[in-house]
Amino acid sequence: MNPASDNEAAFLSCVLASPDIVFRTSLGETHFFDGQHRRIFRAMKQCADKSIAIDYISIGDVDPEIDKKYLAQISERVPSGANWPYYQGKIIDAYQRAKLRRLAGMISDMADSSAPGETIEKAE
Repeated sequence: MNPASDNEAAFLSCVLASPDIVFRTSLGETHFFDGQHRRIFRAMKQCADKSIAIDYISIGDVDPEIDKKYLAQISERVPSGANWPYYQGKIIDAYQRAKLRRLAGMISDMADSSAPGETIEKAE
């Protein structure tokens, strides 16, 4: 796993340990780069919306495409949900850095096709 994926898995493990985190987090599914983690988080939110307990069985019931063995593995990553703000911060940081890279690429593309002043106005 890469560090971003590790942080995502740790955060999801925190939610499994303390399901009320799903109501307190500012994360959305778009913050997750790993597709499996995105699906798991979406299923967690769906469980919460339906007032279903958030555990690896109910998550798998909500989305049968989720790998239940992997879900069981990440449920054991952290012993409690106490550090969820730390992992959330790491996920937000990675998301913002990726967004900055995309924006920089867009500005670079515009710089080659527009007048410099126009590019600056569009970028701002």
